[in-house]
Amino acid sequence: MRRKQNSSKASTPDKIQLRPLRWWWVASSGAVVILAGISTGVWLWHQARTLPDLERIKTQAESTRIALTAAGGVGAALALLLAFRRQRSTEASNQDVQHDATEKRVTELYTKAIEQLGSDKAAVRLGGLYALKRLAQDSPGQRATVIEVVCAYLRMSTSSDVVLESSETEGKGEAEPLPERSQAEEHQVRLAAQSILSTHLDASRIETYWGPLQVNLTGARLADFDLTNCVIGPIDLSFATLVGNTDARECTFTKSADFTRANFQQSVRFDKSDFQGESTFEGATFKGFADFEEVIMQRSTSFLDASFDDISTFRKAHFQDEITFTSTKFAREVNFSTATFGGRAEFIETNFSGSATFAKSTFINEVVFYEAKFLGSAHFWNTTFARDSIFSRAMFRAGTSFVACAFMNDTLFKQAEFWRTADFSSSSFPGKAIFEGAKFIRGALFNRAEFWDAITFRSAQFLGALRRLEPNSIDRANFTDCIIAMSALSQHEFWWSPQFALAGIQLLGEDWGTLVHADSLPAIEAR
Repeated sequence: MRRKQNSSKASTPDKIQLRPLRWWWVASSGAVVILAGISTGVWLWHQARTLPDLERIKTQAESTRIALTAAGGVGAALALLLAFRRQRSTEASNQDVQHDATEKRVTELYTKAIEQLGSDKAAVRLGGLYALKRLAQDSPGQRATVIEVVCAYLRMSTSSDVVLESSETEGKGEAEPLPERSQAEEHQVRLAAQSILSTHLDASRIETYWGPLQVNLTGARLADFDLTNCVIGPIDLSFATLVGNTDARECTFTKSADFTRANFQQSVRFDKSDFQGESTFEGATFKGFADFEEVIMQRSTSFLDASFDDISTFRKAHFQDEITFTSTKFAREVNFSTATFGGRAEFIETNFSGSATFAKSTFINEVVFYEAKFLGSAHFWNTTFARDSIFSRAMFRAGTSFVACAFMNDTLFKQAEFWRTADFSSSSFPGKAIFEGAKFIRGALFNRAEFWDAITFRSAQFLGALRRLEPNSIDRANFTDCIIAMSALSQHEFWWSPQFALAGIQLLGEDWGTLVHADSLPAIEAR
């Protein structure tokens, strides 16, 4: 289950904004006070005119007092308003002073931490990293900057890469590495830097999560890098070297992910990770076990020229957009079983040295295996090809199984080579099936296969047994200019149909030396 991404925006208080008083506001306030007193006095004075003389004089005097009181009350209210405004002004001033003091303190801490990172002592550098960590935890607005600084430190050369020239080697191109103790100390500092990234980009740790921030580790050298459960913004690990085991299980990459020419020297795990932006592993090297099981690639993904030196798995992977494995090299077994390919899938000139399993996979869009080389066994049983599937010029050196596959659209095996038995039993071909120029060296099996449209074997070569190509499953088939071994016809399991185009067939004798040309099949005993 994907975890919700927490917001880490700075929680700074709203700044109080006070405008200066205008002259007309002061004049209006004074006029209100005077008007309040005069209007009150005039009204009361007017009400007293109907009273007897003695009582009228007394009432008019009282009305004057009341008018003055009313004016004083309005004036007091205005004075209270001014006092409140003065208090707000004071608070705003104090807030500005406090904010400036905080900013100054943050700047001083940041500057000191940066100076510590530049120290030649590992302990001081370590202290600088922890100071930055504490600063970012207390000041959310500084978190992106701190991550950038930590990444910049990791991008710098490690002590094992730094060399010191001696007087004897100066000018000779030779160098001496730093002492092993210095290398070990620097290694610990770099592990601490990596830990800051691992801890504060981990969305499962709500209290310490800093948000999906940008991570730039171009060319960095990392050891046992851990991004488990992290939710990250744009990440760049191009040309990085990752020694030890790399763990990015259940990681969410919210933006682009760049692993161009990254070097994973041991095992790497991306299982159940979610790549929400474009991702590239072009030219990357995977020297250990590579686990992409149940990975989700929401945008286009490229493994162009990548190398997998050990076992790799993409089982249950979901590629929602275009995916390319063009010129990719799989030195050992690779497993794509039950994977879903939503966009166009390219395996052009891909080299499968070990077994390749695509069993129960689904290709929703076009898939291209043009000039792909399957040096180990190829398993495509029960696979669904919803659009065109292209295997032209592909080479299958070991056993090949397309049993129970559904080729829903046109299928091309033009000039494909099958060195071992190719098994298409129980497969269905609703679209055109084109095996033009294909070579079946050890035979082909089409037991209970169903062809609903045209099928062509023009110029194909059947050098082994050709079994169970039955007329009731084919409307029409083209075997023009084929080369068929006599042994393929001696199995008593091959059925010819009157609808077949058979002109120019050449029959290869069982001694593999004599070619017998026939213009049509009736020259051969029909079964």
